This record gives sequence, structure tokens and C-alpha cells, in this order.
Amino acid sequence: MKDWIKKQTLASWAVCIGAVLGLVGVIFYIATSTAGYLKGYPMNAAPIVCTFIAVAIAAALLIFADKLDGRLKDLAVLAINVLLIASLMVFILERVALIADVYFIPVNYPAAEETALNISMAGFAFYALAIIANIVSAFNRRFIND
Repeated sequence: MKDWIKKQTLASWAVCIGAVLGLVGVIFYIATSTAGYLKGYPMNAAPIVCTFIAVAIAAALLIFADKLDGRLKDLAVLAINVLLIASLMVFILERVALIADVYFIPVNYPAAEETALNISMAGFAFYALAIIANIVSAFNRRFIND
């Protein structure tokens, strides 16, 4: 295991960090969708599915990096980013009503609505950081030290 850790490069660590941040973002999405102000509203499963597929691709990329072709690694990083961006966009679009109520129509909204929005914004930030981490990995060509 120590040898595997020593062989990792900036690109592989960035993919790993991006996967962890994506998981934290989806946890925020699930938490705000199933509790508090949004508890009774229907939840879209697309961000959850896209994030878990992105994490699975990231795990496969980290495990099989030494056996994959360079173009396949690039395609995997692209797929991870597309899935995380799709998750973030659906997450944001599901919270547009909250944003409008709290920031653009600031009259008599419940405090729980603002709390749900603030927690959702933390989730937005984690998704954005996951996307940035994967962009960093895209600019580093090597995924494993030989």
C-alpha cells in the first residue's frame, strides 16, 4: 500500500480530492433535500446518480491508471467533470426557488428556508471545488510515477 501511495502524482491526488469533495457535495444535496424546509418536496435523483458514477470512474482511474491508455485517462477525467458539472447544475436549478425567495423577494420567508439555502450553498461550493480539482488533474499528464 505504501508503494501505491508513493507512486501517485498531482493528477491522481487531484482526482482523489475531487471525488471526496463530490461526495461531500452530494451529502449536502441529500441532507437539504430530505430534511428541514425541503423535506416534503420531491427530490431529483440525477445529482446523486451522476456523482456516484463520477466517483466510481475516479476510483477505477486511480486503481487502473498504470494499465490505461493516455487517451482513456483523459476521457475518464472529462467524464468525471461532465458528471460533476451536471450534478452541480441540477442542484442549483432545484434551489432557484429558494434563492429567489431569500435574495430577490425578501419578504416574510421562514427562517428554515434561509437555512436550507445556506446549507445548499455550501454544497455548491464543494461541487465547484471538486470540479476545479478535476480540472487541475486534466492539466497534469501523468497519473502514476514509474
